[in-house]
Amino acid sequence: DGLARTVATSLETLNKSLDPVAIVKEEIAPLLEVQLELEGGSVSYQPGLSDATASGAVASLRSMVDGWIQGFFHVCKLVKRLDRAEGDFLKDVSELENVRLFVHKIQMHLVNNEQVCDDFTGPYLEYKPLWTLDINDSLDGFLADNAETPERADDEDEEDAAALADGPLKVKPEPPLPMFDGEIGRYVKQAKSIGELPSVVNKGWLKIDSKPVKQALATWVNKWQFRYTSYLQESVESTLTEMHEFMTAINEGLSKEVEPDDAEALLKADRKSVV
Repeated sequence: DGLARTVATSLETLNKSLDPVAIVKEEIAPLLEVQLELEGGSVSYQPGLSDATASGAVASLRSMVDGWIQGFFHVCKLVKRLDRAEGDFLKDVSELENVRLFVHKIQMHLVNNEQVCDDFTGPYLEYKPLWTLDINDSLDGFLADNAETPERADDEDEEDAAALADGPLKVKPEPPLPMFDGEIGRYVKQAKSIGELPSVVNKGWLKIDSKPVKQALATWVNKWQFRYTSYLQESVESTLTEMHEFMTAINEGLSKEVEPDDAEALLKADRKSVV
């Protein structure tokens, strides 16, 4: 009877520590702290909540609790039976109704809290495209899907149009700047939203530290934002370089002295300056 009370009391105390109603009512502090991380392409808890989600050599939380329960029952093996030569009271105590009830409640609290913790990862998983899509491929798709060729001005003659279409100042079809602004602005908003996600929160008997996953998401969104802004910077630098080379060629052509009545030489210098 003493062994049964010892085991039942231990199970009752553990059950109370896992019971969400009792935790709120009596303001019971969380038993353990876990970290929410972006690991291996998925948002997961460390340690894992169950054996199915655990990774590496670290035992899952459910295995830890099962180990505690086994420890409670271990005391039954320390007292030998007097009514037989061998054996202990483990089977007798484990089959008691109140003991089985507490074990069942504990397992239910574990399962229910795992679901609560899984639901908590939802807002973080909304940013899954950040780490699953290829940044360069996405940029190439954005450029291809939204490229626009500048419209020809009404007063632009055929020769000027040909120079812009296939000359030194050839205009490459690209998305308009407002579309870049919209795309970059989207990542700025995502960075702000990620920063507003909770960093530490209590869920039942667990304290969740989500700072690691927030830091990982912030790094990813910055990578996307930087790729689009760096493309614009490279595009501007390339355009300025081409303009500089073009102006250098023009100045070279215009610096040559040509006789006023030498029409062929004038035409040749002019062509050289723009080709």
